[in-house]
Amino acid sequence: MRSYIIVLIGVLSFASCASKKESNTTKMDEIKGYLIFGQGGGFTGAYQEYILRPNGEVEKWNEREGRSEKTGKIAVEEARTAFDTWATLIEEIGPINTSPGNMNYRITRITDEGEVSIRWSDAKVPSAIVDEYYRKYYLLLLKAREVE
Repeated sequence: MRSYIIVLIGVLSFASCASKKESNTTKMDEIKGYLIFGQGGGFTGAYQEYILRPNGEVEKWNEREGRSEKTGKIAVEEARTAFDTWATLIEEIGPINTSPGNMNYRITRITDEGEVSIRWSDAKVPSAIVDEYYRKYYLLLLKAREVE
């Protein structure tokens, strides 16, 4: 046990010496078990997507570079509530994929088993509950404080 702790401290010390950019980014194929809240389209066609991990870490997805970058963190309890609420939504309404509109929105849960999404356009909001859930967490992730 003692040698395990010493090795862990060594690994953490080494990891903290790496540059911030290297230690602060993750490739999408390395990420397992998370929620994505995203929106885009409209006049610019640009999309903004945020990844929420179960531990509360928040990342912004950069489609052009094919990677995410950590932007902040929310309370673990809040993250847990987001995941629990997602499970309830999927159980009650199931996955939804409406045809695209001017502005498009999505909430996607990705795990090792695959992905499940609720996707809609501004003209076809699936329900007030989905809309409220999306707005709450999208704004929370957007405002997550920066990683120091």
